[in-house]
Order: sequence, then structure tokens, then C-alpha cells
Amino acid sequence: VFTKMKYCPYLVDKTKCLNTNAIAMGNYLSPDNVSYHPTNGHVFNVTNTGSWGGYGLVQVQSAENILFENLDSTGGVTLRMETGMMLPGSYVGNITGRGIICRQGSSALLASPHSQKNGDFYVYDVISYGCFSAINVGPGYPEVKSGINHTNSGYYGNNSLIHNVVAVYDRHGSQCDDRCRLNPLNGSSCAVCINAENKAHPQPNSIGYKVDIQNVSAVGFPYTNVNYTKCAAFDRHNTDCTYWPTPN
Repeated sequence: VFTKMKYCPYLVDKTKCLNTNAIAMGNYLSPDNVSYHPTNGHVFNVTNTGSWGGYGLVQVQSAENILFENLDSTGGVTLRMETGMMLPGSYVGNITGRGIICRQGSSALLASPHSQKNGDFYVYDVISYGCFSAINVGPGYPEVKSGINHTNSGYYGNNSLIHNVVAVYDRHGSQCDDRCRLNPLNGSSCAVCINAENKAHPQPNSIGYKVDIQNVSAVGFPYTNVNYTKCAAFDRHNTDCTYWPTPN
């Protein structure tokens, strides 16, 4: 399956753009308040092009027992598990990813629970070519959504894991959102693994749940005194790739 988005950041008329996810999974709340979402599925062999950093190949808002396999996206996030809609009954659990590839995009994998309580995910064999990061593991945090005040931080299950990650450096083409300032290496790969800033915890690199991350490697990154494979806290509002992550 081939999908093609249209990213046009410099056009005033955005109606000519197609900025969305190629595949989106969420729940439906029936009139009798029963929640339905994708269950027991297999999404495989999908190639996407043209996405910008805020979207990508697939976004999972609510789903269970889904295998994502051999997903390849140029631009955006390839497998985006960002549960920001938080509709009643929304839940993500037992998600498996294998063979997740990002090219000149934001990241191959994003886990960002917002205020939603989710289950475990298991992701293997991640490769990024010239992306801002290979994997981005974010914390949960309280927020107001659709008029509802979610006072507790969301999370993923503590048995979640990410194994076998390779990030290949490129100075041109990687994406970050509009608020991210990469100075002086604009458009460069920054690291293999990052933790988004934690808005609800005094320790910015505490995401509030555990993820077992193993077998991570970086290829071609500059600055030999920097451990690019260490999952470090990330402030997207003021990032300088020259000196970040923290040197060994």
C-alpha cells in the first residue's frame, strides 16, 4: 500500500495541502454509550511520503491487539501513539510494531499518552534515516480537553519495550515542529532516543512509566564526546544540536 501526503509549509493557501495521517485509529462512542475501537488487526507493508512533522503514516488514539509491520514513512512520524483526543472509552494496549522506518522526518516512533491511561506496547527493529530522532518517548501530563479537566497524567504500561534501534545521521531534511529551533544545525538529526519535556514532574527526564529500551545505535553522528543513544530530556523550545544530548 502506498500513501502520499502533501506538505507545503510555505504556501499561504493551505487548502492545497494534505496535512493529516495516512491511517488513523480511534474509538467510536455509540448513542447507548458503548465504545468501539480497532481490535485484533494487522497493518503491514505500507509506504508513505510527503508528511510533515505533526502527522505521519499512522496515529493510534484507541486500539487493542494490533500488529504494525513493515511501515516506511518519508516525513512525519511513522508510528505515532499519541493519545490526545481522549474520548470516553479510549484506550491503547497490546500494540506491537516491527520494522518501523522513518526517512527525513520527525521520528520513527512516538509514544505520548497525554492524560490517557494506556497499556503496553512492544516495538522492534526501528530505523531512522536523517530524522530528528529515531524514537521519542514522552510523558503524560494533566490537561483540559473538550471541556473536561483531566487532572492526572496519562501513561503507557510499565512492560512496554523498544528493542533494536538504529539512527543514521543526516544534516539535511529532518523535521521538528514549528516551535523547535535547531541552531545552528537546522534540519539535522539530533539523537537516537529522546524524552519529551515533562510538564508534570520536577525531574524533566522522568516520563512517569517504564519502557525497556535495548540495543540502540547511532551511525554517522558528529561530536564523538556525545552519547547520542542515551535517552535524554528534550526541551523542544530551545534545542541546540551541537551540544545536546549531554556529553558523556
